[in-house]
This record gives sequence, structure tokens and C-alpha cells, in this order.
Amino acid sequence: MMLQENDCDVIGEGTSGKSGLEVILKTRPQLVFLDIMLPDCSGLELLESIKNALPSTTIVMVTASNDAETIRTALAGGASGFILKPFSSKTVHDSIVKAVAGDRKPIAQP
Repeated sequence: MMLQENDCDVIGEGTSGKSGLEVILKTRPQLVFLDIMLPDCSGLELLESIKNALPSTTIVMVTASNDAETIRTALAGGASGFILKPFSSKTVHDSIVKAVAGDRKPIAQP
């Protein structure tokens, strides 16, 4: 809903790493919001798979953890940005703008 409020067309959604990767490979989206904690794998592992298959896809990681090592690992793996939970529609909007502009700093909910 927040993505649609920010003029994004939601073309797919996965509930696990496996289903998410299937949707991403099938739909080839420009932008992916990827949770770091998934039921069947790490979002960091999935990030690597996505970037290997679709290197130009913009990926924004979603996490409740502000762990510096996780952030460094994701940025090194090709993440274009972060949203720290909990977040609002404005946070989602700001993350889209920053990720597309290439600003890879975490966005925290005020």
C-alpha cells in the first residue's frame, strides 16, 4: 500500500526468499524492497542472487537492525539503500528517491 501511495506499480511480492526470487526473475523489476530476515534464507544471500541475475536492479534493504556490519555487507553486495523499521509512507518515498539517486545511507524513521 505504501508503495502504491508513492506512485509505484507493485508487480510482485514474495513471502520467502525462494518465492521472492522466482517473482523477481520472472518480472524483472526496476526496484526491489528486500527484508534482511526471511523465513527460508538471509536477505543478504538473496541480494547476491538477485544482483548476479539482474545487476541493474535497484535493491533497498528493509531491516529492524541498525547493525553496522550488516549494512556494510549489504552495501558491498550491491544494495542501493536501507529502510530501518518501523517506517512510514514518507520513509518509503525518501528511500526510493535516495536509492534512485545513488545515496546509499540508511533511512531511519524519525
